[in-house]
Amino acid sequence: MATSPHTAPPAAELPAGGDAYAPVAQRSAASNRALLLTICLATLSGPLNFTMLVVALPKMADDFGISVTTASWILIVPMLASSTLQSVGGRLGDLFGYRRVFLASIIGFIAVSFGAVFAPTFMSLVAMRVLQVTVGAATQPNGGALVRLHLPAATRAAAFGTITATMSLAMTLGPIVGGVLSSAVSWRAIFLINLPLSFAAFILGFRSIPHDARVPVRTRSSFDLIGTLLLFCSMLSLVLPMTLLRLGYMPLRWLPPAYLALSVVIVIFVRWELKQREPLVEPRLFLSRTYRAACVSDIFSNISQFPISVVISIFVQSYLDHSASTAGFVIAVGSVTMILFSPVGGRLADRFGRRLPAMAGRVFMVLGALLLLLSSRDTGLPLLVGALAVMSIGGGLSFAAVQAAALESAPRRYSGMAAGVFATTSFTGGIVGLTAASVYLAGDELVASQFQLIFLVFAITAAISMVFAARLEPWPAQQDEDPATSSAPQAA
Repeated sequence: MATSPHTAPPAAELPAGGDAYAPVAQRSAASNRALLLTICLATLSGPLNFTMLVVALPKMADDFGISVTTASWILIVPMLASSTLQSVGGRLGDLFGYRRVFLASIIGFIAVSFGAVFAPTFMSLVAMRVLQVTVGAATQPNGGALVRLHLPAATRAAAFGTITATMSLAMTLGPIVGGVLSSAVSWRAIFLINLPLSFAAFILGFRSIPHDARVPVRTRSSFDLIGTLLLFCSMLSLVLPMTLLRLGYMPLRWLPPAYLALSVVIVIFVRWELKQREPLVEPRLFLSRTYRAACVSDIFSNISQFPISVVISIFVQSYLDHSASTAGFVIAVGSVTMILFSPVGGRLADRFGRRLPAMAGRVFMVLGALLLLLSSRDTGLPLLVGALAVMSIGGGLSFAAVQAAALESAPRRYSGMAAGVFATTSFTGGIVGLTAASVYLAGDELVASQFQLIFLVFAITAAISMVFAARLEPWPAQQDEDPATSSAPQAA
């Protein structure tokens, strides 16, 4: 049966899920707010922990008697794991229930965070961080699936905008909170911050998240373990070579063979997934024009958005010769702008459709990157701050619209998979951008042309992202519009 490029694969081409994945009918506004608050609290700890640990690296290195470069592996290794585990966590939600996996993820995160406080060696701490990311990676994709299934389309993008703003707030507050805790108490106290946030999320989630539908036993018993290993190898082959190159552990001449190996692993992964009845990643999801466009748009968007703080920090301190506190102020302007405009972008997407704010946001990102190209010692900080604010406005306006469009274009029974794969592809673009920028700016003597090239790349990738955003469907399909019109699932 032929599939239109404008729609997701029909039910005949994907294993049937029936009404088990239909949303709960006629939820009250208060219930919807409680569900959204639960998801925001649960997704807060991940980015908060990461940015708190960034500023705590020197004290951690001193305590364990290692270099700061070695200590940075506590950030790198979990990041590598997280790139794969988003997809795994979302798929587990499809198979075992979004409520079950979401709440289990919170409990696991609490337990591992408590254990990390008492890690006796650096390697044991890295292991605890990997385990923390492993159990915590399920919150974001399952939270996205819960929003898609249980919140009405009229407020769904606004919900995604609120979640994006919450994560941006966590990344903004992380360095401040982490610096205070590591200086006044201990870097180990960073992990204790997770406990009250996660406990609150669990208690509220236990009361507000709808009970899971019944999933066929045959479906639950067919988790794609080999596909998971192949996806992990693919992500490892993508990220690890440039990471090792940046840290000086691998010569440049080894990079082409490494990426040749990556292409082989990807081909094996796709061929394997196409043969599975219940794959980890359903390749036919990408037959949907909207889902494909949303993922590609976010990949190119994050190539510029993910590394922007690092690049701006180096530009302000190493090239403009300003202090670290000045660099922090400039970056904070971008972060606050993102926090303010993410909910605005979501509301615009609910009112005018997904495509318009997505395209408008990407246009702002292009304009911001072009303004960065004009930044120099002569123009000073005002133009730089303005350019970063314009880029952040673009990110805030577009992210919720693109995410909502992606999840709404997938079959309901693959809501977790769609959210997880979308997160993985977005994360992939960000890691590629961050690693490439870090390698390129690794020298001691940086010149204007180096930053101009990076800002030009940001403008080009934002423009490509805009082109793909134009291919989004403006509204979700009729069957996905209002939970109140769908039959309620049978509670397990």
